[in-house]
Amino acid sequence: MRGRWSNRTDKWNNINQIMRDKKIGIMAIQETHLTKEEESKLNETFSRRIKIFSSIDPENVNAKGVAIVLNTQMTNSKDATLKELIPGRALITHLPWTKGAQISILTVYAPNEPSKNQLFWEELCTKLEGLPTPDIMLGNFNIVEDTLDRLPSKQDNEYTVESLMHLKLCLDMRDSWRAESPDSLEFTFTQSRAQGGRQSRINWIYVSKGFLPFSKNGE
Repeated sequence: MRGRWSNRTDKWNNINQIMRDKKIGIMAIQETHLTKEEESKLNETFSRRIKIFSSIDPENVNAKGVAIVLNTQMTNSKDATLKELIPGRALITHLPWTKGAQISILTVYAPNEPSKNQLFWEELCTKLEGLPTPDIMLGNFNIVEDTLDRLPSKQDNEYTVESLMHLKLCLDMRDSWRAESPDSLEFTFTQSRAQGGRQSRINWIYVSKGFLPFSKNGE
């Protein structure tokens, strides 16, 4: 998202409209830079359509930030609960789903620096101990598991990748899109030509084994 404003235009107006027009039930957003006061005002403004649950790093409100946005007309947002795991970096939301079941969604915005990225997954693994296992984990991971996900091809720091893989193993999660498209090339981040034009797939959606059969079009 890279903050709320773009050329004096409030991006949350666009998010509200997109969720309405495309009938999106749940949206995960990173780099929100959203204070709790702003979150409260936005929830008042868009109360007929969306409910925002966000997390910000109080020591750096102009960076980081994650949010889960619920479509109030498509989800039971009133009974949704929130737990902040790592301020501005990781947020888990639990909400009622179908037939009395619940769904748990973990949104993340991992640090870009490899050493901090590694520590992030280790801390997240600890924070999740004793909590219901997420059904979905998604966001900006700032890392790739496979050289196939970078152009030009490049292996990420092995210790950082191992930390993420350990978390995935503990949560028993899978990359749903890669499971469907084992040899495909799709990228979610592209540098400008002046920056070198590199591309990578650093935004993922991981799902639990039980959710895998119902996960489609997860690019």
